[in-house]
Amino acid sequence: MSEGPVHSLTVTVLEASKLGSDDVDAVVRVSVGEAEFKTPVVMNTENPRWNDAVYNFSAPGTTSQWRDELVLEVSDRRRGRSDRVLGTAKLDLSKLRPHTSRSTEHTLELRGGSLDGG
Repeated sequence: MSEGPVHSLTVTVLEASKLGSDDVDAVVRVSVGEAEFKTPVVMNTENPRWNDAVYNFSAPGTTSQWRDELVLEVSDRRRGRSDRVLGTAKLDLSKLRPHTSRSTEHTLELRGGSLDGG
């Protein structure tokens, strides 16, 4: 028995740039609502590239649109300590048109976080 239509969202994390230091071990947390994924860690670079980091999200089609935000949080992975958040980018998914199939590319500027301190 089918549960009805499903909204789907595919997110591809390509790259980050100018993270402030050549010794950043970069990782991106990608989340929509309660669903969360993390990219592989890219070691020792200010300009990490993931290219093949593809993540799929889905939501029941019982609503006319997504009600969540896509959140991307870039961090510096630190062994034995908490990761240091470098910045966060958000995209309001309610602005997307439901029941359409399209591919768009967004460049998201990081907000918040800091490279200062240790």
